[in-house]
This record gives sequence, C-alpha cells and structure tokens, in this order.
Amino acid sequence: MKYTTIMLMFLPALLWAQEYEFHQEWDSVSASAENYHLPASWTGGYERISLDACDLDGDSDKDLIVGGSSPYLHGFKNMGNSVNSVLYFESGQYAGIDCSGLTGFLNPVTCDIDADGDFDLFIGTGAAVIQLYSNAGNPSQPYYQIATDTLKDENNTWIWGEHPDWVDMDADGALDLICGRYTGTMRYYENIGDSLQYILHLVTEEFAGVNLGYQNHADPCLCDIDADDDYDLFIGDKYGYIHYYLNDGTPQQYNFTLVSNSWMGIDVGDYASPEFADMDGDGDYDLWVGRDAYDTNGPGDVFFYENIGTSQAPQMSFVRANNLTIDGGSGCGPVLVDNDQDGDLDLWYTNGTYLTLFNNVGSATSPAYSLFGEDLLSGTPAYAIDLYDLDADGDPDLISSYGTYAYNGLIKFYENVGTPQNPNFSFSFQIENTYFLLGQVALADMDADGDGDMLVGRYSGNLVFYENQGTSQSPDFVVQTENWQNIQGLSISLADMDLDGDFDLLNRNPVAGRVWLYENIGTPQSAQMVLADTNLYGMNLLAGQPRAGDLDGDGDMDILNGFFDGGMHFLRNITGDTSAVGPPPVQRHPRAGLQISLGPNPANPLTVIRCQLPVASNISLEVFDISGRKLVELASGFHLPGEYRYVWDAGKNASGIYIIRLETPQESLSERLTIIK
Repeated sequence: MKYTTIMLMFLPALLWAQEYEFHQEWDSVSASAENYHLPASWTGGYERISLDACDLDGDSDKDLIVGGSSPYLHGFKNMGNSVNSVLYFESGQYAGIDCSGLTGFLNPVTCDIDADGDFDLFIGTGAAVIQLYSNAGNPSQPYYQIATDTLKDENNTWIWGEHPDWVDMDADGALDLICGRYTGTMRYYENIGDSLQYILHLVTEEFAGVNLGYQNHADPCLCDIDADDDYDLFIGDKYGYIHYYLNDGTPQQYNFTLVSNSWMGIDVGDYASPEFADMDGDGDYDLWVGRDAYDTNGPGDVFFYENIGTSQAPQMSFVRANNLTIDGGSGCGPVLVDNDQDGDLDLWYTNGTYLTLFNNVGSATSPAYSLFGEDLLSGTPAYAIDLYDLDADGDPDLISSYGTYAYNGLIKFYENVGTPQNPNFSFSFQIENTYFLLGQVALADMDADGDGDMLVGRYSGNLVFYENQGTSQSPDFVVQTENWQNIQGLSISLADMDLDGDFDLLNRNPVAGRVWLYENIGTPQSAQMVLADTNLYGMNLLAGQPRAGDLDGDGDMDILNGFFDGGMHFLRNITGDTSAVGPPPVQRHPRAGLQISLGPNPANPLTVIRCQLPVASNISLEVFDISGRKLVELASGFHLPGEYRYVWDAGKNASGIYIIRLETPQESLSERLTIIK
C-alpha cells in the first residue's frame, strides 16, 4: 500500500507536466576568442585530451582526430588549406566508431600500416588496450572497419600501452611501434614483418632507457624536429611538461640523448600529449599539446604553438589555449543574463577558479558569442555563481558560493561597480553558515515582492532557502528553511520553463547525473514544486550545471548544460516542432530551411561559408563589397538538398565589411562578413 501511495503522489505531476524535447547541437551557435572562431563551441569540453593531425580527406592539409574521456572520437576538418588552416567540426562520433565498451581515455594515432596509400587508425585506451581500425575506403573518403580489438605481438601476447605511436625507427620501410605507459616507461616493438603485414617483436620494456616514474603516464611522440632525417623523441608527462631527447644516432640506429625535461618551458597543467604537424605550410613542425582539466588548471582544451624558428632550429611560440571548443579547464557553471542591456543573453561561466564572460555580439534570435575576459575577479576564485541585480542599479551583481573543504559554508556577494558594458566586481559582503560543502546558488524573485531571493544547493542535505527581507536596493538574506520543498540538490537553477509566470527548478540528480525538472504548480508568490521529469533532456547526456534561457528568441527555454570536462552542451528546445526529424543528437537547427552561416567572422583572410538547402533548387552564392559591387560568384546552378561548404579567400581584398548572399528562386539570405588584416 505504501508503494501505491507514492505512485499516486507523483502521478498528477507526471500527467500535467509539459513534455519537453531537446536536440543537441555542436556548432550552430558560434563563439570566438580573440578573433579566432571556435570550430565547435558546445562539445562539453575535454578531459585528458589526445589528438592526431593527419590529412583525412586527401586535400593535402592537416585535419584533426580528437580523443579524451568521451567514448567517441571527434573529427575536425580543415576547410582552409595547407598554408592557412580553418578547422570545422565534422563529427561528434568520428567514423561512427563507438568505444563505450572500453574504460579509460582514447588516444588516436593514424598511419598507413598496410601500405595501401590511405591512413588506418589505432586507438590506445586507459585500459592499456590498443585497437586497430583498418581503412577500407581511400585517401579522400576513409571508411574504417575494426581489424583487431586487442593488438598483439608475434607471440599472440597482448600489447599493453595507453599511448601508441608508429614510426620507422630502423629505416627498413616498415612502421615500428612505441607504446607509452602509465608506469612512465615505453615499450618498443620492432616490426619484423614488412610494410604490408606487420609482425611486432618486443625489443625493450624501457625504450631509450627512459623511466619518468610510476604513474607518470609517458605519452611519446616522435618527430624529426631538426631535419636531420632521423626521429627525435618527445614525451608528455602527468605534470604537463614535455621531455625532449635528441636522436644523435642515424636513421638505422637510434641513440637518444636527454636535452630537456621541460622543453621550451611548455607547461599545459596536467597530462601533456604532444602532436607535431606543419599547420601553416612553412616547412617546419608546429605543435599541438593535449592536456587534462583539473581544478587547478586554467582555461584551455588543446594548446597550439607555432614554430617561428626553422626546420633545423625550432622555436615554439604560444598561440592560444582554446582551439576547438569553449573549455574552462575543469567543471563549468554557466549563467545566462543580459548584462550589457542590449536585449540578448550573454554568457558567464566559472570553472571554480576563473570567472569568464562571453558577450553576445549577435542578436536575441541569432546569438554569436565573443570572449570578453577570462579572469574577471583578478585571481580571486569564483566557485558556483549566479548573477542578479541586487541593488537595482541596472547591472548584474555576482554571488558565489564557496563549498570546498577549505570553506565551511561561505557565500560571497560582489557589487558591480562598473557598467553593464564593462563589469567590474567589488566585494560587498558575505554570509557564513554551517552548511558544509555548499553547491550552486540560484537567485530569483520567488515571492514576487520585487527583490531576489536565494536557493542554495548542498552536497549533502536538502535545499536551503533564503528570503530577501531587505529591499530591491539593499538585500538582507534570512534563512527561512533548511529543507525547501523537501528537495535534495547540488547543481540547481531557476527558470520559467513552462512560461506560466513563476519559476520552476532544474536540479541535477546527484546519483544519476541527469537533470530533474520540478514544476511550480503554485503561484509567483508561493512556490509549490512537484517532480515533473527525471530526464529533462531525454537523452543519455550527463549533466554538470544546467542553465535555461531563450537563446534563439523563439519563445521557449533552451538549455546550456555545464559539463564536468570544462565546457557546455547546447540543447535547443524544439518542443512542439513537428518538422524536427531524426533521432537526437543532431548538429544543426532541425527547423531550419534555407540557411547561410559564416566562420570565422571576423576572418583573416579565409572564411568558410556554410549553406543549408532544404529542397533541390538552383542557387547563386555571391560576395559583394559594402557598396553593392559583386566581387565573386562562389557557386551557382542546380543543387540537391543538403549542406554545402565553400571557402572564400579574401587575401586580395582590403579590410572591411563584405556581404555574402545566397539566393534561390524562392528566397535569398545575406550575411555580413568582416575582414581584418
């Protein structure tokens, strides 16, 4: 009878609740940092990232395959050329490969293991299993089929190694294998077969005599960094450094000499994973370095260094820390608020240390985010945050809960003493209490009296509700209950999901990791929360910190899902949209008809123009200057439905504004493009 009673308590809520439908989109809302267009803003960030640079489509430039904590590899296609790379997100599950049955992190490496002219794919994992996916396609259209799920040597012995790399160490025309291990050592397997059929013979357990120490996770990459026709050795370690060993032997007989345990002073924080590739076509090797996202690390997914030296004498110059996605470093709590009063939602987030702002430089219906700043509290840690205009002066103030072992229940309030366009936070006051290990803070006018009240999540225990008994200009927060609505929660946010004029509650379930929706069936003056949905997203997407807002101006609440790996997922609300097709996740706006989008924008000088045709049609894609003079026609004639991408090189044109116009017999679309040189 007790079980029946519980079911009846929740049945009305589940019957009355609005059923929401969301689609995950990776790159439909653009973001840029320092005039660099991030190829995929909403991947959720990366943990323990490792990548391989390779020409995956036979167009003579370097594309990227990215691995990490996800069970899928991500693919980034170079839509530029060998001289000027322009990366675009190609797939959230590269080649359809699913490694969800494996434990640990994915470490991809490509090589032509069977000498058939195309690249095959090896994947090392944290479980020390190496898998081989043979390319049954061709150099321009790879098609991977699993050839072995556990790489073995000549004696049919399992080859243990997290970080594989393939090079011809003895110049016999066959690729040999070096495996980095968590022990801080590397195994070397000589290929005693040939270029067509590998046979691996274990030569040594400590390649080059290197032992970085137990659990130091040696991550090798071999590269002829000094152009002397032999392979030099670089090893990333657990602490974010790169060890460099010069090969002063010959192409047939290696001899490695330690040069530096901290090459070029590079420090990416944790778990450095080096990958060399000539990204700018100048004949020398540039450097990508994957990394991990720990609490102490700053923002960044994979660091990129340009070689400003020569092919014989490299000099690596740091370019940027975020090259693929928005990645705060570790953990991410987003906040959506119109801080500059221009009618659209801007994006704030914290990774527990750095407070970051991306301004919306697009519009309320077509957002585009541009980095404003990454440390807006000047070194002061910002843990779980919310923004609310506490003093009614027209700009949002900052509230931050400190719930670590170092802070026993501390909530800090910072007044915005700057302007809506240029925020500047100054400490105002704090609340100290005994709620050990606080979670997220969420502010909203929960009693419709014109000021902001506060909910506080806890690692252990139910929600705490603070009523603002002050005024809209001068807050005074007083605890009303330590068991608000009998709801336990850590990562919470408030939003009017059903648009009925009161605030509903989004709550990351601390066990399942999914977002639960509590619908407010009370009034704006007196909330009454009932559990309406135990998997709001309707997909297997673990949540970190959920935050709702109408990002596309269509009258419903979209969601940014803050993720543990340091980034966010964008979930577009398509509830009631009957035109949406295909199972989630999808990468584009499912309601879109004719579409045109540009990136990077601003550009210097290459931009990729993406066109989406809903039906077969004749098209014209043209570029005009600001005076209306046509400069070039990029595409014309009959096209089947689908997505098309074109690259415009503005290298011969001056800096300024240009118009890109896509036209069909039924309609036309135009977008402005800024060229900066």
